[in-house]
Amino acid sequence: MGNRFLAFLLDSLLAVALLYVVVVIVMVGPWAGEPPVWVVVLVTLWLLVVVVLAIVPLGRLGQTIGKRVRGIKVVDARTAATVGIGRAFLRQVVWALLALPATSATSPTSRTPRGGTVPCTSRPPRR
Repeated sequence: MGNRFLAFLLDSLLAVALLYVVVVIVMVGPWAGEPPVWVVVLVTLWLLVVVVLAIVPLGRLGQTIGKRVRGIKVVDARTAATVGIGRAFLRQVVWALLALPATSATSPTSRTPRGGTVPCTSRPPRR
């Protein structure tokens, strides 16, 4: 496997592990009874995780934790300086937009014409 993929995999595993911790904290916290509140708290904490783990280190140091472990640094092609917070944010937005169709196309459910969802199976139903 390539270094970039392994760095991405490491960053993703770390982000998922931290998201799991955030979910557990939100679900057992004093706000656990009201779904809208914990959803807002969860989304806010997840955004903070993304900023802290991906955007800030990439912009300031040129490396995320996974990139640092694999010896990869992201720099400006013209100046060889780090890319800065703005460009690091733009990189994350582009990655998120590119991942959106892949995650929706491979979803375990498919939309019905009325907007509901039904489970998909890999085998046709038995008759």
